[in-house]
Order: sequence, then structure tokens, then C-alpha cells
Amino acid sequence: SVGVLGNGFGVVYPASNRALYERMVSEGCLLTEFAPGVRPFDGSFPRRNRLISGLCMVTVVVEAGLPSGAVTTADRALEQGRTVLAVPGPITSPTSAGCNRLIQQGAKPALSVGDVLEELGLPRPPEDDRRAGGGVPRVNLDELSPLQRVLWDALLVEPCHVDALVAVAQTDVREVLTALLDLEIKGMVSQGRGMVFGVVS
Repeated sequence: SVGVLGNGFGVVYPASNRALYERMVSEGCLLTEFAPGVRPFDGSFPRRNRLISGLCMVTVVVEAGLPSGAVTTADRALEQGRTVLAVPGPITSPTSAGCNRLIQQGAKPALSVGDVLEELGLPRPPEDDRRAGGGVPRVNLDELSPLQRVLWDALLVEPCHVDALVAVAQTDVREVLTALLDLEIKGMVSQGRGMVFGVVS
């Protein structure tokens, strides 16, 4: 994974992302055009977004309000001649309004991982990787770590704040956030406002 910062190295923003920041430093890659120690300022994130789209052959907008940074990134991608896909959502959802507007304006709907692979010039998977009638990817629960399984079982009951998940898992917040990130990458959970996590339906 590659993360593009809207501030300089050494600044963790927001502070709640420290575990993710440290994981990216050790296992991924962080990029910034700002000098070390520069804090985010008005306009630094829209400026950063052009680098995100510029690094990508395809920009996929998963959730976006009107207006939003995700829509700004999509606009920069179009200016750079990149392909933009958007995940459609309910017309009553404010976080889907930007995606639906992009589709209305001509962006290709991203209905499965195959749609993204196709735009990258790669073969679609033999199966759609989606449950019939739903958007949750097929994941073998036996492949989850013990901590991921505990978190998954808790989130199946109801969405939970990260502090509640830390209490359920009885481990430190860094390990919980790392496990949640893996579950997000698998497409099993998503993060809502205020660090509340829920199962992707």
C-alpha cells in the first residue's frame, strides 16, 4: 500500500491514525511533497489529491459526499486522463451522492473487482468474487486470524466503536486497528464516522 500525506513526515493526522501510520512506515510506503514537520493547512489535502490520482492508472471512488475530497480526486484524475470508476449506492445515502453523481456524469460503475481489473487490462476472476445478491466478497472465515474472527463476530451483532472492539478483544488498540484494516482490505468491514466499524452488507 502507498499512502500520500497532506502534511510533512513526522506529523500524524489525525492522531487516531498513528497505528496505521506506523504500519505504513514499516510495511508500506508513505509519500509527501511537504517538508518534514509541516502540519496540514487549508488546501493541503486537495493539493495532495492530485498526487494520488497521478500515481494511479484507475481511480475508484467507494464513498463520496457532495462535495468531498474523493470527488476532488476523481476530478483531478479526469484532468490527468485517468479512468474513474465509482461504486454506486442508495440514493438516500449522503455518502453515496458523490459516487452516484460521477456515474450520472459518465463514470463506469464498479460493481465487482472484475470491473476494476478490466480497466487495468487484467483478466476478470473466474467467479465474480461476490455473494449472489450481495456485495460481501467470498472470504473463508477459517483464513481469519483469531483476533480478526473475534472482531468479525462482534461486528456481526452490531456496529461498534473501536474502543468497544478493544474491550471485546482484550488487546491494545494498535493490534485491533491493524486487524480491522486487514478486514477492510478483504472487503468485510467498513469504517464509519467517529471510528465506528460495521460489517459490509
